[in-house]
Amino acid sequence: MNVDSEIQQLRWYLQSAGYEPDEINSICNDVSIEISNGITEAVVSALQEAESIGLEMKADDFLSEISAVQTNDTFQIVTDSGRLDYSEPPFPMLPHLLQKGKQAKDGSIYRRIPIRDKSAQISNSSYHAAEERQAQLQESRKQILDDINRSAASPDVTKSASSYIDAFKQTRPPSNSNKHERSTSVGPVTIRTASSKQNPSSSWVLPAKEADMSNVIAEINDRLRNSILEVIRQTLMKYGG
Repeated sequence: MNVDSEIQQLRWYLQSAGYEPDEINSICNDVSIEISNGITEAVVSALQEAESIGLEMKADDFLSEISAVQTNDTFQIVTDSGRLDYSEPPFPMLPHLLQKGKQAKDGSIYRRIPIRDKSAQISNSSYHAAEERQAQLQESRKQILDDINRSAASPDVTKSASSYIDAFKQTRPPSNSNKHERSTSVGPVTIRTASSKQNPSSSWVLPAKEADMSNVIAEINDRLRNSILEVIRQTLMKYGG
């Protein structure tokens, strides 16, 4: 659906119905603003949903790449790289841990590894960074919508959504930031021993991570497309289009 042509048809309808030029301009301006606001809210909701699911799946690289792009008068959630499957296979850590190991009397290599209780690790910096990011996005969203609502002429109905996407991208976490983050809290530490006597395929193995976002993003994009079309239809019907 081409919004510009639909609004032009609304102009012709209002003109044939006897409306004055100033009234027609005012109505079409209101229609453009309402559609613009509706599209922006739909894009905001879709980005938030995709991000929330990415957080649940611990798909950190996805969170650093998530974005949205405009396709005609609609939008879709994408990633910078085009990748949607962020799953990871099991990763054997033992060979890496033993690179700086010591040799035991029996000739084996060992290394003592301090393991901190993850349940006790709550990163205040991460928490406050997330809060600050949400505050920034809320302020950007408010400013963008205020600018559109103050428009003296019919605005580009996709401009505010595009502006929000730019703000969203600027506040994304850097790639793999969580892997280098240090916790500000101190939890109990247990010392474990990594040894060349252990089986590298079963000991000290990071488990596989399932984080295929393909179906999730397809469903979100389907709802986003339908939401935007419904916003346009309902708004035009409301004003007689």
